Amino acid sequence: MLVHAGQMWPAPAPRCWFHPAVEVRPSLIDGYGSFARVPVAAGTPASRLGGRLVTGAKLDELFAAAQHSRAYIDCLTVGDGTHLVLPPDTP
Repeated sequence: MLVHAGQMWPAPAPRCWFHPAVEVRPSLIDGYGSFARVPVAAGTPASRLGGRLVTGAKLDELFAAAQHSRAYIDCLTVGDGTHLVLPPDTP
């Protein structure tokens, strides 16, 4: 659990997850997208993001280290100063 900016964030799952019927492939709209290969019932979760929660300061450290190794850091902001860093092999 990460406590930051007055909020308690539960630990996310360590990996991202896609429903077995979902695949990632090139999109005609832009880049890549998630597509269902077969019909999926309404309300069925199609994916879940996972990784690790970090503060803005820690994210800055990760970006600095990645610059030297040319690694790619994929992340989302989930709150003020709180970020979800996705695993490196996430589609």
